[in-house]
Amino acid sequence: MMSAVSRAISRAEERLGFPPHEEVLEYAKKLTEQKSRVKGLPEDYFPLLYEDVIVETYSMAFINFIGEQNRRCQECARSATTPHV
Repeated sequence: MMSAVSRAISRAEERLGFPPHEEVLEYAKKLTEQKSRVKGLPEDYFPLLYEDVIVETYSMAFINFIGEQNRRCQECARSATTPHV
Protein backbone atom coordinates (compact mmCIF):
# COMPACT_ATOMS: atom_id res chain seq x y z
CA MET A 1 0.00 0.00 0.00
CA MET A 2 1.27 3.45 -0.94
CA SER A 3 1.78 6.05 1.79
CA ALA A 4 0.25 9.51 1.55
CA VAL A 5 3.69 11.00 0.88
CA SER A 6 4.36 8.49 -1.92
CA ARG A 7 1.00 9.35 -3.46
CA ALA A 8 1.91 13.05 -3.26
CA ILE A 9 5.14 12.34 -5.15
CA SER A 10 3.21 10.32 -7.75
CA ARG A 11 0.68 13.12 -8.23
CA ALA A 12 3.51 15.66 -8.57
CA GLU A 13 5.12 13.41 -11.19
CA GLU A 14 1.84 13.28 -13.11
CA ARG A 15 1.57 17.07 -13.03
CA LEU A 16 5.20 17.57 -14.07
CA GLY A 17 5.31 14.85 -16.71
CA PHE A 18 8.58 13.43 -15.33
CA PRO A 19 9.81 11.93 -12.05
CA PRO A 20 11.12 14.51 -9.56
CA HIS A 21 14.82 14.29 -8.78
CA GLU A 22 15.74 13.00 -5.32
CA GLU A 23 17.49 16.28 -4.41
CA VAL A 24 14.35 18.24 -5.28
CA LEU A 25 12.26 15.87 -3.15
CA GLU A 26 14.57 16.43 -0.17
CA TYR A 27 14.52 20.20 -0.64
CA ALA A 28 10.71 20.19 -1.03
CA LYS A 29 10.31 18.01 2.05
CA LYS A 30 12.34 20.40 4.21
CA LEU A 31 10.49 23.42 2.83
CA THR A 32 7.12 21.72 3.38
CA GLU A 33 8.06 20.86 6.97
CA GLN A 34 9.06 24.48 7.56
CA LYS A 35 5.87 25.87 5.99
CA SER A 36 3.74 23.45 7.99
CA ARG A 37 5.48 24.36 11.24
CA VAL A 38 5.28 28.13 10.64
CA LYS A 39 1.61 28.02 9.63
CA GLY A 40 0.67 25.50 12.31
CA LEU A 41 -0.88 23.12 9.79
CA PRO A 42 -2.14 19.67 10.85
CA GLU A 43 -0.01 16.65 9.90
CA ASP A 44 -2.61 15.30 7.48
CA TYR A 45 -2.17 18.44 5.35
CA PHE A 46 1.53 17.65 4.73
CA PRO A 47 1.05 15.42 1.62
CA LEU A 48 -1.13 18.01 -0.11
CA LEU A 49 1.33 20.81 0.56
CA TYR A 50 4.30 18.57 -0.32
CA GLU A 51 2.87 17.84 -3.78
CA ASP A 52 2.43 21.54 -4.45
CA VAL A 53 5.89 22.43 -3.17
CA ILE A 54 7.51 19.82 -5.47
CA VAL A 55 5.74 21.25 -8.52
CA GLU A 56 6.35 24.82 -7.35
CA THR A 57 10.09 24.12 -6.97
CA TYR A 58 10.37 23.05 -10.60
CA SER A 59 8.20 25.96 -11.76
CA MET A 60 10.40 28.48 -9.94
CA ALA A 61 13.56 26.87 -11.32
CA PHE A 62 12.15 27.15 -14.85
CA ILE A 63 11.14 30.79 -14.33
CA ASN A 64 14.62 31.59 -13.01
CA PHE A 65 16.20 29.80 -15.98
CA ILE A 66 14.13 31.81 -18.48
CA GLY A 67 14.95 35.03 -16.63
CA GLU A 68 18.66 34.26 -16.80
CA GLN A 69 18.40 33.44 -20.51
CA ASN A 70 16.63 36.77 -21.13
CA ARG A 71 19.26 38.65 -19.12
CA ARG A 72 22.04 37.06 -21.17
CA CYS A 73 20.27 37.86 -24.44
CA GLN A 74 19.92 41.49 -23.39
CA GLU A 75 23.62 41.64 -22.50
CA CYS A 76 24.52 40.15 -25.86
CA ALA A 77 22.29 42.62 -27.69
CA ARG A 78 23.83 45.55 -25.81
CA SER A 79 27.37 44.42 -26.48
CA ALA A 80 26.57 43.88 -30.15
CA THR A 81 25.28 47.43 -30.54
CA THR A 82 27.85 49.16 -28.33
CA PRO A 83 30.90 50.44 -30.21
CA HIS A 84 34.11 48.86 -29.03
CA VAL A 85 36.92 51.28 -28.42
